[in-house]
Amino acid sequence: MKASYSKHTLEFRLPGGTSRGVLTHKETWFIAITDAEHFGIGECGMFRGLSHDDRPDYEEQLAKMCQRINEGPEMLTELVDYPSIRFG
Repeated sequence: MKASYSKHTLEFRLPGGTSRGVLTHKETWFIAITDAEHFGIGECGMFRGLSHDDRPDYEEQLAKMCQRINEGPEMLTELVDYPSIRFG
């Protein structure tokens, strides 16, 4: 299997209210995983200031996960503190 990710910033057409303020944009990462027969895309959708996994090393952990998938073994058990990466 091969994994890669790309970062996108979503700009909201209408501001979105949360318990911690108003959001006008959102960072998100799309992960793509492929093998000889399959292709899948998932969203690792973490909200700054709201998500449990809003940490400075978020993108670093995502890159490590892709690298581990590319090498073979799964890393999901190591992502307990990054639920949005596990979901993606």
